[in-house]
Amino acid sequence: MPSSLASPLVSIIIPAYNRADLISDSLESALNQTYSNHEIIVVDDGSTDRTWDVLTGYGDRIKAIRQPNAGASAARNRALREARGELVAFLDSDDAFLPEKLEVQVAFMQAHPEVVMSYTSYFESDSALKPIRVYAADSYPRGWRDMLKGCTIATPTVMIRRPILDQTGLFDETLPVSEDLDLWCRATLWGIVQPLAQPLTRVRIHPSGTPRNHRQMIDIWLQLVRKFYKGDITFTDWLDKQHTISNLYSYVTYVAMNQHAPSGVTLRYLLNALLRAPLSANSRNLLKAYLRS
Repeated sequence: MPSSLASPLVSIIIPAYNRADLISDSLESALNQTYSNHEIIVVDDGSTDRTWDVLTGYGDRIKAIRQPNAGASAARNRALREARGELVAFLDSDDAFLPEKLEVQVAFMQAHPEVVMSYTSYFESDSALKPIRVYAADSYPRGWRDMLKGCTIATPTVMIRRPILDQTGLFDETLPVSEDLDLWCRATLWGIVQPLAQPLTRVRIHPSGTPRNHRQMIDIWLQLVRKFYKGDITFTDWLDKQHTISNLYSYVTYVAMNQHAPSGVTLRYLLNALLRAPLSANSRNLLKAYLRS
């Protein structure tokens, strides 16, 4: 059994909160990998449903840990502190790996020691995990500047080297959102973050998801921008920073329009995007979309 290995090469990390009805799909996909040299660590983050009962039903095929509710980052970090693998793969409790997911990424990471982290395309899937469309990964390695302008990395597609986590630190538990973006940006400071074109994960899309907290998103993203554009920067860096902030406000403007936020709120986000990068194609497209809405 994968979890009985003394030194598993890959640690699969799964946080779970009230996922009794879905987590078996995730666990079965992890257990049925064509690459067997792995362990599965699941942290039940204070669930109030039958999630813990489902986990204990898997016996020693997984390592199940229970803790008071502290959020997904704290749950992932708890699992990481227990992990023994040289490589770490993340999986969410409502998503599923394709059978060859680990095999493909492990082979790539072993063949490319300069790559500190890889991520893949994935299938956006319905509630039954039936694929709806492919969400393509980037066509080239991205640095933190690119990621801050718009991150397309889905956490369940990521595989990262454990020594990099030891160097750069784990998930920032003080961030209520974008804690994954923060970690991916930090990883780029230590080496190449490489996209892989093959879709290897099914990511459930929940149509009735919680509406986004615009103000929280903006505050956290601006915090990350200040974090990475730190110290004395050149004029070129300053311009790049303005484009990054413009992209941030553009995204929030689209979210606000889709959620039919008050017109004054949406207009404020739009103006913040346009003023920071008035000549960009992104700003022109945003203005056209706003005028059509």
